[in-house]
Amino acid sequence: MKKKNLLPLLVIPAICLLPGCLKDNPETPKNAADTAVVTERGATILPAGSVNQLAAALQNSATVILEPGLHIESDPVVVSGYHHIVGRPGAVLRMGSTPYIDFTLPIFVALHFKDAGGSSIRGVKIEPVNPIGGTAILLENSQKAVVQDCEISGFQYCILVEKSPLARVFNNKIAASTAWQTGDIPDAHGIVVINGDGATVEKNDVSGGLFGIWACDKNGALRSNTVHDNYIGIILCKVPAGAFILPDGTATGAQYSCTKWVVRNNQSTDNLDAGYLVIDGANHNTLVNNEAGNNGTYDYELTGDTYRFGFLTPFAFNNTLKAGAGQTVKDCGQNNVVSGGIKINTSIDPCN
Repeated sequence: MKKKNLLPLLVIPAICLLPGCLKDNPETPKNAADTAVVTERGATILPAGSVNQLAAALQNSATVILEPGLHIESDPVVVSGYHHIVGRPGAVLRMGSTPYIDFTLPIFVALHFKDAGGSSIRGVKIEPVNPIGGTAILLENSQKAVVQDCEISGFQYCILVEKSPLARVFNNKIAASTAWQTGDIPDAHGIVVINGDGATVEKNDVSGGLFGIWACDKNGALRSNTVHDNYIGIILCKVPAGAFILPDGTATGAQYSCTKWVVRNNQSTDNLDAGYLVIDGANHNTLVNNEAGNNGTYDYELTGDTYRFGFLTPFAFNNTLKAGAGQTVKDCGQNNVVSGGIKINTSIDPCN
């Protein structure tokens, strides 16, 4: 079906919720440089109006709580070790970062979880200081790190997962910058699992990106996400070698194409191109009980060898797809098992 338009907890211990544990500040300071409070249970509270205080707070406490209101960080914040950033309802974290335009330079990451296994950020609205942000969150070498219940908007790359097995991206609302549509930036993505064996991406609402959710590596789960108004909704693929240069100058790409992922109960609609694209050697994935509709080309496409992105991406193979009634499916790969849906006749609409 043709698309008409593309629209330009681990529960943190209840230390911050127990009666008498924390008290609301009666005033909201304009500059909270010296007003962070360490509670008797070890959490640091940043009151509204804090400016460039998050890094210092993380040095003081394993848990940092952002009070309702605006918090500004003009420089990158690196989270190392075991930490939790928790936003109370209404907490907004406005962060400085610049887009990735020169692919010979490192990405500019606003919030960089590095060597931060088991850490998390929860319940925070994250937005860029500039009209177009760079990378909002990078999970690097942070096994079992969690991004949950956050609202991220205006960034080129909202969440990147790199060498972080068992990472969990859960129940976030993500709107990538749409500046790629005007040529101001070359691309933008919602969630990208570059390398993250066993990652879980679940119950997120993702829009605005060139790719909404980009899944690579092995043994992951994509469940119950709502993906809409992207160029491609969900892509099972392989991030090319050197596609991202990390803050330390290391070039990275996916070690494996998307392999043995379970893609279940998602909804991918109103995307300019495909709802679900299985490409670049993606294999042994299972797509079942998903919804799709009003996508610009096909609801599902499993490709053969193709140069559509300007370089060879080899055929998808040995995937299992169960499409719903009325969903369009174009299968140009090898040994895929496809049932249900409306199959595209590739003799009339050739593979490319």
